[in-house]
Amino acid sequence: MIGMRLADYQGDGLMGRLCIFALASAALLLALSGCVLYDQNGAKMSAGEFVSGQDLTVPKYLNENELICRELPGNKPCYCMACSNKTSYGPLGLGHLLDSFYDNTLVGGNCSISACNESDYQRIVHSDNSTQMRTFMLGAGQSFVSSGKASLYCNYTLQLATKWMKGGDGAPPNVPLAGRAACLLQRSMLPLYIYYTEGKAIDPARTRDIANAFEAADAGPVFVTTEAGLNSSNDNDVASVKQQVRELARCDKCLTVLAVKPNDYDALYKVLGVPPDGIDQAMYGKIDAVGFGFRANDYPYCNPDRIIDENRNFSLYILRNYSLPTIWLYAGASEGNSSAGGCNWTNETVSGFYSDIVRSSDSLASSGVLGVSLYEFVDGSGPLPCNGVQGCTFGMLAADGSQKHPMLNSWAAACQEVNVNSDYRTPLIFSRNSYGGACEAQRNSQASLHAGQQINSNQAFSYDKVLATAKKANLGCGEVCPANTPMPSVYDSAGTGFGNKDHCTLYPMVDEYADDFDVSATYFRAIIEQESGFEPMAVSPCVNESSNSCNKENYTMAQICELAGNPAGCKASFACPTGEKPCAYGLAQCIEYPGKAYTDANPYGKVVVQDPNGIPSAIAKCGGEKYNPFDPGQSACCGAGKFAGFLRDGDGLTAEKWVNNNWAALAPANCQGGMADGEQNWAAYYIASNMYYGARWNMLSQFVDQRPCTGGSGTYNHYIDYLRNAVASPNPPGTSYGAQVMSRYKAAARKDMCDSDCLK
Repeated sequence: MIGMRLADYQGDGLMGRLCIFALASAALLLALSGCVLYDQNGAKMSAGEFVSGQDLTVPKYLNENELICRELPGNKPCYCMACSNKTSYGPLGLGHLLDSFYDNTLVGGNCSISACNESDYQRIVHSDNSTQMRTFMLGAGQSFVSSGKASLYCNYTLQLATKWMKGGDGAPPNVPLAGRAACLLQRSMLPLYIYYTEGKAIDPARTRDIANAFEAADAGPVFVTTEAGLNSSNDNDVASVKQQVRELARCDKCLTVLAVKPNDYDALYKVLGVPPDGIDQAMYGKIDAVGFGFRANDYPYCNPDRIIDENRNFSLYILRNYSLPTIWLYAGASEGNSSAGGCNWTNETVSGFYSDIVRSSDSLASSGVLGVSLYEFVDGSGPLPCNGVQGCTFGMLAADGSQKHPMLNSWAAACQEVNVNSDYRTPLIFSRNSYGGACEAQRNSQASLHAGQQINSNQAFSYDKVLATAKKANLGCGEVCPANTPMPSVYDSAGTGFGNKDHCTLYPMVDEYADDFDVSATYFRAIIEQESGFEPMAVSPCVNESSNSCNKENYTMAQICELAGNPAGCKASFACPTGEKPCAYGLAQCIEYPGKAYTDANPYGKVVVQDPNGIPSAIAKCGGEKYNPFDPGQSACCGAGKFAGFLRDGDGLTAEKWVNNNWAALAPANCQGGMADGEQNWAAYYIASNMYYGARWNMLSQFVDQRPCTGGSGTYNHYIDYLRNAVASPNPPGTSYGAQVMSRYKAAARKDMCDSDCLK
């Protein structure tokens, strides 16, 4: 169970014997007859039997003649990571499709990292159909949408999906949409949630809210970390992290990960105590693993092997002294300088770094490392700062969505070799005291062999375009969906299309920021299509200078461009008619000024706002004082945050709350044209869209009060018809902004357009 913090499995009485499975000479093999191998159905394998190369459920062995048995002292000298499930896919429909690609579902199940011996391992692998052995996990990127994109380059075999829960401007992160974990768990992917605020908002109360969300949604098992930006020299921050551990330990659905920085021994000592005699047993018993991550360019040297080995040694130290496994929360390398500028990372050395990470999966698993995720899959999506000297583009895709070679080639090839082309994957069984490879069940050398073949054939690096696996309907989990039911036809009546297919992938940061705020990426792209047609320098139609709804300072476009740093293409010459002014800017058409406007550096005088830090909250997490509305990523960040605020994350009333609060008045049982079961989420997206455009809550409350079928004097039975007439909209006449966005979304989600995994 998840609650079993490093508890023992109950074995079958066989003690102290572990089989090491490795290639050996024929002379040695003749002397070995004590090991018997069984397949996953419990049948004895014949000496010449080879297994299928496509079965990914548990590690299998090539040949019983390749066994070497080694006697080890002790009762349960190893750790095994295993997960149990209570459900199955079933033989038909989506379940049958999932069964063809994934291990058994983990929904409703649990995971543990427990002391074990060889008999326990054999029982997990061969006898217990409800339990599966976990294998070394690969993940990619800072968001679930990144995981979805990256999985197409690994034939849907990633087993770790990472989501950074990012705070900003001294505020803690939003509570994630816990229900999203279910889709990943159905595909045997373990979600990893990283709490990160640069150490500025280590909030145990928010951590409690996050833990409660997973409990309430029955969404688990999931990894959840404490603050990943912990400054261990600050005792108050250490105390807050300890309280985070206590809050997470109350969550039966959570595997608690203590996040520290690489080689931060002081953090270990202050939270867990000093080994061997000073360990805080109460705190230790609440932690399932220690997590840390690293970026190669943060080091003063440019040696991939040295950096990987240094972090592996830190994992070994933790395993040896605390008997805790580790998980590498992120790893990345970028072309460009090291942190001190003393050396340079070329695309070849970066490629070697990523290849080495995957090829080291055997030794990492033996060192108690459960898995590793790429720091970012798209350039610029990761949250950690750079110092201005070092390289800072860590993605496999550039900011414009183009592939980066040979980095993507090396990572995808290694990922395919380990997870797809191999006959087995590296199981997570490792020595409890870091005793080398004593607990290895099988070494997976496929990636190393592949790399050696490339080098020997003088084809070490490829610069060809990487072909992703063809997308298969309903297999992806990268995007949060507006609803789990098809869109009611009443929403899609505006007849508005979705630009062109290029707009599905243009500016990948649009998807990343939508994911940060747990809103549908395809739907948010429909909003951008409506707002700007994906023109990053777009300027809104002009409004009257007397309007206080936007641009209260009555800045001209020349001044707006100046405050933004005069980016190339900024429409400084854009002129409104006399008595009018520009109002909104960029992809998402946010009305906030460039960040400089709210600082003393504003040549026209600092714009004062009511927000505590002097920066509008909409842009605080989107660059703050450096916010540039004409930067596609920062504009998308602002727009996604605003939409999420109207939808569910805002203070006070939100679209989701309004729908729930007014369900009785909206239900068809009480009024013709009401809202049917399953329609609530679509309604919330529809209402949030209208709020994004400028509708206000009094319109909705007035509608409930005046419905004719409940005794009011109004003329609209259906709230959608009401909103379409109550919200001014330039075109087409008689339809609301929300209806137009809904129509664009439906056009975008088609298979021949953006091919969303969500229901249309």
